[in-house]
Amino acid sequence: MLPLLAHGPTRAVGGDGDDGGAVAWIAAGATLDVRGFVPSPLGRGWLLLEGAVGQATLASHEPDEAAVLDVLARRHGQLAVEQVLCGDGVQEMYRAICTLRGQKARRIGLAQVLAQASAARDPHCSRALAMFCGLLGDLAGQVALTLGAGGGVVVAGEIVDALGDWFARSPFRRRFEARGRYRDTMRAIPTVVAGRAAQPRLISSS
Repeated sequence: MLPLLAHGPTRAVGGDGDDGGAVAWIAAGATLDVRGFVPSPLGRGWLLLEGAVGQATLASHEPDEAAVLDVLARRHGQLAVEQVLCGDGVQEMYRAICTLRGQKARRIGLAQVLAQASAARDPHCSRALAMFCGLLGDLAGQVALTLGAGGGVVVAGEIVDALGDWFARSPFRRRFEARGRYRDTMRAIPTVVAGRAAQPRLISSS
């Protein structure tokens, strides 16, 4: 997994296997960036896979998350993954949570939502980030299964990076592994967090 990363620290957040196979890259910040990297069949380097994962319809089986997504869907119509798993999406989830709880949302930006959640100063901010991490875990698990990402999943971007150790305690990994009969497979797949400035790169394996 690590040869795909530009230089920078990483933090493991679960999984202890690595079959040297495909690697998924998911970066959540101002936008959502999802890519796949597959070892070349020629044995040298990697093949980049890009698609429209971010345009898939977003849904949740968690009742409180479904209620929040319903508020957003009433505003925007059918929700795409990339509309919610980004900076604007976090802020909209925060406001929707306040609405559902009968409280007025404060006028705060993404950085303040992240700071309030990390310091446990605002339960609505904390819930918005917990929902974000859970939904991100769902997405990462779906991508890992679809891609066959035995080499692991790298999560990057300003949102996850800003959460620091809070992210490791979030629902992300639990939701990543919650794939029914594939749970044991998912438990072995490593997930790591890369710094916000990290970028995937194609490097020859020779």
